[in-house]
Amino acid sequence: MDPHDTDIPDDVPADGAHGVADEQWTRVRSLIARLNEIEAAVAEMVDPDPDTLARLDRLRLRTARATERATLADALADSLTSIEDRRRGASSPSLNGTH
Repeated sequence: MDPHDTDIPDDVPADGAHGVADEQWTRVRSLIARLNEIEAAVAEMVDPDPDTLARLDRLRLRTARATERATLADALADSLTSIEDRRRGASSPSLNGTH
């Protein structure tokens, strides 16, 4: 099962580092949805109160940090996959019978 397969339902967890990255991106999407809701509500306010604006700023910061973590998790998962692929290639016998 390819962890990046878009045909896999969201409720089926992926294994390993790609699973962690996918969970991070799911969190980012959730935060963005909440951020969009609050931004839309604030846009409709004539004079938003300071607490609402502070909440919006905190959510923007949390979203930015979550995006950074998801990006790093993706990069780490890709690096680990590359290392695993090289190890498998090094431990597999050559197809032409020579090493």
